[in-house]
Amino acid sequence: MTNMSMNGGAKKLGGKSMTMLWRNNYNGTQANFAARLMPDDWQETSTLLAALEKIESWIFSRIVETVWWQALTPHMQKRAEGSSTPKAGRVLGPALGDQQQGTFSVNLWKAAFQDAFSRMCPLSAGRHECGCLPVLAKLVMEQCVARLDVAMFNAILRESASEIPTDPISDPIVDPKVLPIPAGDLSFGSGAQLKNSVRA
Repeated sequence: MTNMSMNGGAKKLGGKSMTMLWRNNYNGTQANFAARLMPDDWQETSTLLAALEKIESWIFSRIVETVWWQALTPHMQKRAEGSSTPKAGRVLGPALGDQQQGTFSVNLWKAAFQDAFSRMCPLSAGRHECGCLPVLAKLVMEQCVARLDVAMFNAILRESASEIPTDPISDPIVDPKVLPIPAGDLSFGSGAQLKNSVRA
């Protein structure tokens, strides 16, 4: 008969600690990783809080990665004419160096972030009541904006717009038309164009 007992603050089921059972049931998964971080002493409140913080941090990082790679990164890639456009309404855009490039870039990324927000919570994006925490979406968006800043900075600093990026993590932008200013040929004019784009 299966029995449950308390020994030294750790729950036991059939002679095995609950933590050990969790590891065995979810072997090879991320839950297994989280379980290994949890000590057996659950009597201390700080022990439980520390374990929950680790799990919360892992879940948050997964949300950021999913939004970044599924909702934002696709806009950085070149698309052939006639191919299907993403939900954000991607178009071919102006010629490189055109005065409208900054406006096009701003509008593109505004739509992309709106798409990303709707992926996290379609109800909230549609201005309906939901049970989501608004601060969570805000923190995710802040992380994605920071990543986009780095990606744009690295792309703008390339020697030319035709240069192919070699780092898909820190330099993922392949299509130079999504930048607010052309890459490579930096000048006072391009700096002013960038400033106007940021203000927008």
